Amino acid sequence: MNRAAVIVIGSNSTRLLAADLAPGLPNPLRGREETRLLLSLKEDGLLSQEGMEHTAQAVEKLCGLAARSGAERVFLLATSATRDAKNREEFERLLFKQSGLSLGLLSGEEEARLAFAGASGLLPEGTRGVLDIGGGSTEVVVGDREIKQARSLQMGAGRLMKMRRVDSPQDIAPARQHSDRVISTLPYLRAGHWAMVGGTGTVLMHMLLGLPQGSEVPELFPVKKQDAEAMLRLVALTPREKRGGIPGLPPERIDIMPTGLVILLSVMDRLAIEKISITTRNNTDGFLISLLQQ
Repeated sequence: MNRAAVIVIGSNSTRLLAADLAPGLPNPLRGREETRLLLSLKEDGLLSQEGMEHTAQAVEKLCGLAARSGAERVFLLATSATRDAKNREEFERLLFKQSGLSLGLLSGEEEARLAFAGASGLLPEGTRGVLDIGGGSTEVVVGDREIKQARSLQMGAGRLMKMRRVDSPQDIAPARQHSDRVISTLPYLRAGHWAMVGGTGTVLMHMLLGLPQGSEVPELFPVKKQDAEAMLRLVALTPREKRGGIPGLPPERIDIMPTGLVILLSVMDRLAIEKISITTRNNTDGFLISLLQQ
């Protein structure tokens, strides 16, 4: 059996995908831990000791899942929050001590490339676009069989939340101003079909379906801009302590979900996207697909 796994330390969550290295990535096992690494990144540019230790423990747990699933190789990657950290080498040493894995750092463009590789195959032939809203950055990539343009922007759901929380409808406009200021630097990328990967998208899908996390969901779920606007209004109108009662919104996302939706709407307006399809695939799929193609 040729089976591999990849763990990606994102700015908001840490994800695992283990699968057989064959077309379609058979027998997948997914895991996820809410690690909120970006929120532990202090103003001096250092990750807090607590944040690093919490994430290292999550990586160790996911590494154990991968090993028990039969993975012969396990890769460890990190994204925006780790890229930004001035004490990244200390974090790398802690991760190695905890899990035995050496850390690979993804650039913003590599994040975009892996998101595209993971999700674009679900879309019809032609020019395809993939959007990945993370905790610390947002990646937008357009291509057909190959990538034509890729952009990584320093604006993610956690980063925006640190700038401006959305705890009422009145908070939406100021948060949107912060988001638009960065998203407006995007060139006018065009695609016939768009897919969205990442936590903001998958939680939005569960909210629209009214299903708890972990439920079986479609592989590709189309969402109109007005659907995202309606969910943003609902979350903003609901006091934070009561948001756990919104179907499909997990407790660990009650504070960060509205800023993720703000960024989504910024991108949809900037690129004139009226409909985008959400998928549970992500950059972990893209990494294993790239590994398979090698």
